[in-house]
Amino acid sequence: MRPKFDAAVAAGPYAGFLGELIRRSKYGRDDLLAVPLRELLAASVSEWPARRGLTVVVPVPGTRSRTRERGFHLADLVAERIADELRLPLRCEWIERVGEPVPQAALPRSKRRVAARGTVALSAPRRLRAAPRIAGQHVLIVDDVLTTGATANECARVLRTAGAASVRLAVCTRA
Repeated sequence: MRPKFDAAVAAGPYAGFLGELIRRSKYGRDDLLAVPLRELLAASVSEWPARRGLTVVVPVPGTRSRTRERGFHLADLVAERIADELRLPLRCEWIERVGEPVPQAALPRSKRRVAARGTVALSAPRRLRAAPRIAGQHVLIVDDVLTTGATANECARVLRTAGAASVRLAVCTRA
């Protein structure tokens, strides 16, 4: 599968200390552990040559049920810090999850791309004060983990269809 995003950066591998931080934050429902993840990714992004020209930061959207269950969405917390670091607007409202898809982590690698298709869409007008001006934007998608890239590709596909000029990706860890 060829990525639909133009470039990607990760703070490190999904192993050891970083992998443990992600697992404890998400599954242990500990949003304080997002702080070191945010700082590590901010440092990686600030040194990343592909950051030049970006115009907006968009977190990968979470499902309503998992966000409600955990009390936070890790990608939102990390994206907020990245937007501050780059002095760019944060647009959490541009894209949203459709329905309640099966968590990608619960699926074998071979099924993730198909399962991710159609799970992300432009946000419904009821959530927006004004239509997003995505056309011509150079978007940085932010997520916690990149495994197969299925979810990131779906986000990039939706943003490109809406007219994004480029889509890049920043993740805390890469499997």
